[in-house]
Amino acid sequence: MITDSFGSACPAACTAFKREELLRTELIPGAIFWVLVLLTALLYWPGLKGDFLLDDFQNLRFLGQLSSRSSTEWLLPVLSGISSEAGRPLSLASFALQHADWPRNVAAFKYVNVLLHLLNGCLLFWLWLKLGRLTGIPGRRNLLIGLIAVSIWLLHPLLVSTTLYVVQRMTQLSALFTLVGLLFYLHGREYQQAGRLRSGYLWISLGVGLFGLLATLSKENGILICLLALSMEATLLRGFPSPSGWRAWKLIFLYGPVALLALVVIWRFDTMVLGPYAIRDFTLIERLMTQARVLVEYLGLTVAPVPSALGLYHDDYAPSRGLLAPVTTLGSVFLIVGLVVLAFATRRRAPVFSFGLLWFFIGHLLESTIFPLELYFEHRNYLPMAGPVFALSFYGVDLVERIKSIPVKRALRFFPVLYLSILAAITFNEARLWGDPVRQAYTWAKEKPYSIRAQERLAGIWQALKEYQKAAAIYREMGKKFPRDVGSYVAWLSVGCYDGSIELPNQQTLLQNLKNARFSNAPVASLDVIVTAKEKGECIRISDAHVLELIDALVQNPKYAAHLDNLSLLAGRLYANMGYLDNAIKALDRAYMKSPRVDIAFFQADLLASAGLYDDALRYVEKARQAVSAFPIKRDLQLANIAALERAILRDKGAL
Repeated sequence: MITDSFGSACPAACTAFKREELLRTELIPGAIFWVLVLLTALLYWPGLKGDFLLDDFQNLRFLGQLSSRSSTEWLLPVLSGISSEAGRPLSLASFALQHADWPRNVAAFKYVNVLLHLLNGCLLFWLWLKLGRLTGIPGRRNLLIGLIAVSIWLLHPLLVSTTLYVVQRMTQLSALFTLVGLLFYLHGREYQQAGRLRSGYLWISLGVGLFGLLATLSKENGILICLLALSMEATLLRGFPSPSGWRAWKLIFLYGPVALLALVVIWRFDTMVLGPYAIRDFTLIERLMTQARVLVEYLGLTVAPVPSALGLYHDDYAPSRGLLAPVTTLGSVFLIVGLVVLAFATRRRAPVFSFGLLWFFIGHLLESTIFPLELYFEHRNYLPMAGPVFALSFYGVDLVERIKSIPVKRALRFFPVLYLSILAAITFNEARLWGDPVRQAYTWAKEKPYSIRAQERLAGIWQALKEYQKAAAIYREMGKKFPRDVGSYVAWLSVGCYDGSIELPNQQTLLQNLKNARFSNAPVASLDVIVTAKEKGECIRISDAHVLELIDALVQNPKYAAHLDNLSLLAGRLYANMGYLDNAIKALDRAYMKSPRVDIAFFQADLLASAGLYDDALRYVEKARQAVSAFPIKRDLQLANIAALERAILRDKGAL
């Protein structure tokens, strides 16, 4: 607010001045910000169409099993997420609220994601303004820096895949609670600076404790709020007082959660870190070297996004096999290490520069270090890139203010408008691409010739359009390029079910490749397509025996141990379709032992009843009831179906 410093001699002039100053320093930037929010919504609007992609199906298929708003029905699936050990229940709960839109109304899910992106932009703008004010940046300059920084962040095309990739609502929600928590934290520090210690401690404890927990329950990155708060304390808030009890509070609320996480990782290092590398084609050291290149690329795309480098599929990103393989690895390692050292070294002399870098590296601490995740995903930059963007905006405004030449100053003032226009244009084109599945698949396949996922996506589009020859040609070519990625080979085989003129892959070559293949969900999904076709009386040209050999080959592959339940279920279904009841029941028993699911036990009871083995069938009816008790999705419906089957069995047995 503008305070009256002119006395009471000229109240009219003072009032007019204050109104003009308020308009210039607050109302106009505020109006610009809301125009920016509206513009961002319009840019994303074409992307609301499109399809669910990649991990959407794996993480959200439970929505199809929800039929009401019963808390008992929702509780277990929401608490049983597969994305991580924590399960991300808050994110899954937000999806569960939209279960009626699954799987046909993708626009409804994307609409919520876009709203979350806009809300996060508002929170980020508020955070930058509050942080700038607390650190003494003058009001008008603070507004300008915050406005430029949030404009870049909202309009940046690197964040399109986070916003329009439905399942990445997990990232957005974690960012939302993190930003709210940091706002609470700054509000509490402001109270402490004013001497209101009790209120201050309450606000900062709620910020880091409550909202940090909510952020973590949305996605594990939420725990990084502790380190983000420490980065602010080490840089921009260095001049703030340390009130009574400050060290103890930091030890409990900031250092404590991070230390606990570190202890858990150390305690479970073999199973949490080293073990999962068994399904990767890179080692821990190779991943760390690769992430140096990845982080450099993320920073480069933050400053200068290249449309052809954007998208969802980055499985073609080559891991670093040594410091000179590729040659950019060594330079990237030196650059990243140098930037980290520089961030700590300049935290007093250049706190904004230090803060921007620390924010970025802290944001990538979980997903770009030792954990055996895939090498590259754009959504990992959603919150981390805000730090460098804030620092660039700060120093950009500072540079313009230092220049004395009026023409140069005017030219530099035009640069943000030009830069934001370029970002907006790229974002709009990317959003249009996300809203057009056919053009998206074709574009990504063309831009990513060595991305198996991009090629398989295009082949899947051709299959949906019944262009089986085109789909088979893609699968065949990918199978030749990447023989260890057998998903393409098995998909090629599955296409042969629908077009008898398609030449099928060599049986022995396929079997051998399956036994030595690296992990992928694709071959299991394609085998499911083949078995389903056989259950419908289709796909006669591929023998049952050959399909069983393929399933057995994957069972023998240790990298597919996590899929033993699905593979055994496929074998059981195929044996049942062939009329081999004993083999079917044994295979389904193996599947149930690995994953005690209702549908497996129900299928077994139905098979046995159809064979006249009523007592055995009734035993499996009880197993199905036990499975419902353990995993009560659609409990009433499941129990009703089981009761109906039981009555039918008893009737056929002659007991009724």
